Amino acid sequence: MPPWQLALFGVGVACETIPGIVGNVFVIAIILSNRIMRNEINMFILNMATADLIVAAVLPITFMVGTVFQAYELGEGWCTYGESVRLTLLLTSVFSLSVISVDRLWGLLKPFHKQFRPLTTKFIMLATWVVAAAVAFYPSQLTKYGMRQYHDFLDKFCEEDSAMKKYWWVIAICLVWVPAGILFTCFILIFIKLRHFNLSQKKSGQLRFVPPVARSRERAVTLVFSMFVTFFVCWSPFLVYVVIYQYRREDHNSEVG
Repeated sequence: MPPWQLALFGVGVACETIPGIVGNVFVIAIILSNRIMRNEINMFILNMATADLIVAAVLPITFMVGTVFQAYELGEGWCTYGESVRLTLLLTSVFSLSVISVDRLWGLLKPFHKQFRPLTTKFIMLATWVVAAAVAFYPSQLTKYGMRQYHDFLDKFCEEDSAMKKYWWVIAICLVWVPAGILFTCFILIFIKLRHFNLSQKKSGQLRFVPPVARSRERAVTLVFSMFVTFFVCWSPFLVYVVIYQYRREDHNSEVG
């Protein structure tokens, strides 16, 4: 890779990495420095920010190293466990977001419900990491690190077993479709709750007296739901294409081999 191209690539990675690190550090610092901020919802946000911080700090660097060097220079340890670490972090972030969505839905349906005890909140936070690590452990059993000595070059490589192509469907379901299903269900229930509220206000003749804040929240929920549906509709075909492409490429490689 030419020096100018390497420098441009490094600047791009830095522009992606630094905002993620700074933003998540601020979120973590604000929550930990203020005792009042340590309620259940903010602790789940803290959990998600911690996972996102590690993703922003580690994964772009490993991606850059893997792209710049011709051989695999990240070592046998990262070859074996790197994919599991990456998936653990991503799944923890997604699971935390799902917990936040369910918690906000429950807060809307039951405004006066009791919050989780601190011990329960910590248990749920730990559970997101444990479940994510359990789901992401499998790739560590299906990667192989090796070296090939050529005349003037020592090639290092990290290969995945062909069984990984079935596992990627599990990851796609856990990483995209299960959280999307949870979010979609939460939004639908929120819309039903808002509709019942508007109907009750209309029957009582108080619809005109609904506070502007309530109307703004309804518009905000509608906007976020529209963005979510657009993202899911646009992202799903690409995800299916990538998985099918991996299937066909591995089948082609096995036939050639």
